[in-house]
Amino acid sequence: MKFFKTKIFALIGFSLFLVSCSPSISVKAENSDAATIGFSANFSLSANSAFKEFLDLAQENSGLAENTNSTLFSKQELENFLISAGAKNVSANVEKDGKTSASGKIENLSKSILASSKILSKTQSSLTFSLGPEQFKSIYEKLDEETQGYFDLLMIPCLNDEKMNVEEYENLLSFVYGPDLAKQIVSQNLQIELKSPDSRKILSQKIKLGELLTLNEQKSWSVSW
Repeated sequence: MKFFKTKIFALIGFSLFLVSCSPSISVKAENSDAATIGFSANFSLSANSAFKEFLDLAQENSGLAENTNSTLFSKQELENFLISAGAKNVSANVEKDGKTSASGKIENLSKSILASSKILSKTQSSLTFSLGPEQFKSIYEKLDEETQGYFDLLMIPCLNDEKMNVEEYENLLSFVYGPDLAKQIVSQNLQIELKSPDSRKILSQKIKLGELLTLNEQKSWSVSW
């Protein structure tokens, strides 16, 4: 059970940060302590192939189980991730062309690992989504060895107690994955959308993945109603 609970972070991290056409995450506050979470990514074929090859090599060298899927994630894995994180009414979709999406409702958000890692917080009149070094480290520390392998693919500087600007981070990625894929990673926009319970108040903003992954301090997005 611990394996599936912790892999929700790899799922979120991978779906948000790996290159795609406008990766997005949406969180809708519900009544009481609930929230509905959805995320999507459209992995390019080159990105899917490069990261899968790199991950398979890392798994082979470490003795971990090989990923036999043609895509980075299967539909069943995505559903298991959300269910194990406490989500209900889960749905997931993985297409051969790289389009990936999933959603589910977390009934007790304040008691979830998303809250304990300070990624999501909710009051009676506000919803806040946060990411930064503290969140990345908290996520990583909760992962098992195999799941850490997913995060290691992104070589997030703060996980190695390093600070980099976007250019330095792109150079690092370029050394491993090549300049084209590195540029694709850092230049893509992550769409963040937060909604009030009645969906009348909506915050919708974008941030470059290169900027997000090289944050030196926490960055937060909030919607109030």
